[in-house]
Amino acid sequence: MIYNNCKTIDIFGSCISRDALEFCPKSNIACGQYIARSSFSSAVASPPATDLEMQEIDLGSNFQARSIVQDVNKTGLKKLKSDPGDYLLVDFFEERFPIAQAKGTMITLSSEYLKSGLDYSNKIVWRNLNEMAHQTTFLELFDRFTDAISGIYPTERIVLHKAFLCNEYISNDGSILSFSDDVVAWNNSINDKLRALYDRFEMNLPACRSIDLCRYFIGSASNKWGLASTHYQEEYYAHAAKAIGNIVIHKPKLPLFKASAALIHFNRNQSLSRLSKVHVR
Repeated sequence: MIYNNCKTIDIFGSCISRDALEFCPKSNIACGQYIARSSFSSAVASPPATDLEMQEIDLGSNFQARSIVQDVNKTGLKKLKSDPGDYLLVDFFEERFPIAQAKGTMITLSSEYLKSGLDYSNKIVWRNLNEMAHQTTFLELFDRFTDAISGIYPTERIVLHKAFLCNEYISNDGSILSFSDDVVAWNNSINDKLRALYDRFEMNLPACRSIDLCRYFIGSASNKWGLASTHYQEEYYAHAAKAIGNIVIHKPKLPLFKASAALIHFNRNQSLSRLSKVHVR
């Protein structure tokens, strides 16, 4: 049920944004369209000569199959343009995946795509903007992406969710543990890439709103999707939801502001000791 005063938020990003909306009050905020498993570069690339069809994919999940079809056929931004919500929530977690070519176009080589058994070639992995600019035209594609979404939504109604991979997690017995050294090294390389993308996003769209909370939280073995560097403790999603609500519900007409959204305090004897003010831009 969508209430009369409810704001609809579309997502271009990942489960870290989708799960945060689950903690928003349903009478105020509803999730609209969800464009997942698609990198910005793939989203604005040229469409394939022939579309990928749902029946070509056997994953046992309609959501996963639709996400692949949407990415390959370049229909994600078209869907947002045809029926935009009140706000757009963007994160770049999907940039952890490599880029490849398939059906004559650029695609996101997500774990779901690999499981599908579909063909691909010319796998591209990049870790920073220097590599990106030197090896490809990704910077141009990124600017094309920000131009595209700002042509659909007023810039002050675009919310950048600065999501990062976490290097620590809370185990099922409450201990704070680190991921393995190789996972941490990979996480750090991806996070460097994400920081550069978020900085460029804010440079291209200076009136956008942003949420930056990840440094105050860690992952959790009890996350409903399982243990991974992308799966945070439940408190993260609750505080992200409060930050989203502060933008969408309480300050909808202000194009740019800074305000204290929450105080985060954990007891180290129980889980994690961190006390800080979280700022929403």
